[in-house]
Amino acid sequence: MREWQKRNGLGMPARRSRGVLVLAAILLGGAWAAAQTPSGHALTELQGTLRDSQSLPIAGATLILQAAGAAKPLTAETDNQGAYAIPAVAAGTYSVRAEKSGFAAAAIPNVTLAAGERKRLDLVLEPSPPAAHGAPAASEGIHFSDQPQFTVAGLTNWTYAGGYGSDSRLQASESLTQETRTLGAGPVQPGSAASAAQLDELLKERGNVRAVLAHHETAELDQRLGDLDERLGNPLEAVREYERAVRLEPSERNYFDWGSELLLHRASGPAVEVFTQGRLAYPRSMRMLMGLGVACYARGDYEQAVRWLSAAADLDPADRQPYLFLGKMESASPTPLEGVDRQLERFLRLHPSDAWANYYASLSRWKRLRGSQDAAGIEQVKRLADCALELDPRLGEAWILRGNLAAQAHDWNAAVRAYQQALQAAPLLEEPHYRLALAYRRMGWEADAQRETGIYEQESRERDAQAEGRREEIQQFVIVWKGEASSRAPH
Repeated sequence: MREWQKRNGLGMPARRSRGVLVLAAILLGGAWAAAQTPSGHALTELQGTLRDSQSLPIAGATLILQAAGAAKPLTAETDNQGAYAIPAVAAGTYSVRAEKSGFAAAAIPNVTLAAGERKRLDLVLEPSPPAAHGAPAASEGIHFSDQPQFTVAGLTNWTYAGGYGSDSRLQASESLTQETRTLGAGPVQPGSAASAAQLDELLKERGNVRAVLAHHETAELDQRLGDLDERLGNPLEAVREYERAVRLEPSERNYFDWGSELLLHRASGPAVEVFTQGRLAYPRSMRMLMGLGVACYARGDYEQAVRWLSAAADLDPADRQPYLFLGKMESASPTPLEGVDRQLERFLRLHPSDAWANYYASLSRWKRLRGSQDAAGIEQVKRLADCALELDPRLGEAWILRGNLAAQAHDWNAAVRAYQQALQAAPLLEEPHYRLALAYRRMGWEADAQRETGIYEQESRERDAQAEGRREEIQQFVIVWKGEASSRAPH
C-alpha cells in the first residue's frame, strides 16, 4: 500500500478506520475541446478510475453524479480498467457516490465542476469489512490523502492583495478572520510586539522543538513549531509546519490550524480547500464549518458563506457564535443576504434575552422592509431595537438603527437624539457622525453638518491608517495553483 501511494505521489498514508476510506480523491484539471450547450456555454466532463487498496482496477462499479435539486442523477460504469467518464456535464456542485458489490460505498458530498473543464476524480475503495451477526453495517467514510491543489510559494505585502466588494465587507472579512482564528484550541496572534525577553524565550523554544524534530517527527511537534513560527513572524514556515502536521496526523485541530493560518494570510481559496477536506473528515466539527464559511466570505462567495455558517448553526442551534458571524455579514452587506434572516430569527427565538439577537433580528427585518409601507413590520423592528437597548444600553449599533428608523419617518429631531446616544454608548463608532451630518443637513443646520462631516472624515482616515498598519503586519501568501495553466478552458 505504501509503495502504491509513493508511486502515485500521495505522500503519507492515511490512517485506516473501519468502514470505507476514500484514500485518494485527486481532482485534476486539464484544457480540452469543451462541448457546448445550445446557448454556447461550455460543458465539463468528469472522468477517472476506481481501484482497490492493492491498486487493482474495479470493473463494473457504478459512479453516481447528483446535482442538488435534480430529479435524475448522471451515472457511469467502470470498464475492465476501472475507468469511467461522464461527458457533457453542466457546471455546478455535485455529490459523487461510488458503489460496487463487495465494497463499502463511498460518497463525496461536494465536487465543483466549472464550465469548460475536464476534471479527474480517482478513487480507491476498501472492501466491505465482515460485520458481526446482528451488528450494523460499517458506516461510510472519507479521508483525503492527496496533495493539495495549491502551493504556498512566498509572501508579499498586503497592498498588492487587491480588494473585493465594499469597504464594510472588507472590514467584516478581516474581523471574521481574526475571530475564526480564536476558535482554535490555542489561538496564535501574529505580530512583532513581543518584548526582547519574550522573543528570546520564543527563539529558545523554537530551537528546542527543532532539535527534537531532527530525531523524531510528530504532528504535535510540527503543530507547535508552526505556532512558534507564526508568533515570530515567519508565516511561510508556519503554514508548512501546519501542513506537515496534517500529513502526519489528520486530526480536527491540525486541519483547522492549517486552514485558519491560510485564511489569516489572505489565502482564502486554499483555505476553502483545506476546510472542505477537514469538514469531510470531521462533519460534526462546528469550527470547521465556520472556518469554511468565513473563507468563502473572504473570497466573495456570500451564498456559500451563508450555507456553511447556517450548517454550523444547525449542528448546535443553541450556540451563539455562528449567528453572530452571520449577523456581522448581514450588517456589512448593502443588500439582505439570502437565508440569513431565517437563522437570525432562530437566534432570537432561542436567545430572547440576548441584546445582539434582538438587534440582528431587527436589522435583518429592517433591511427587508426598506422602501415598503408595512407600518406593522416597521413597528416590530422598532420594538426589537428598543428591546436590544433595554438589554444593553451600550449597544451603539442599535442606537444607530433607531436613528435610521426615525430618519426614515423624517423625524429628524428623534434621529439626532438617537445618533447622539450612539456616540455616548460607543464613542469609537464613526457612523453616527456621518448620520448626524445627514440629519443636520436635512434640518438646515449646515455648520453642524460640516462639523460632523469633518469628524467623520478624520476618524475614517485614522481608522484606515490603523487598518493598513495591521495589514502590513500580516503578509499575504503568494499562492500557485497546481496545473493552473492547463486547467483553464480555451477561450
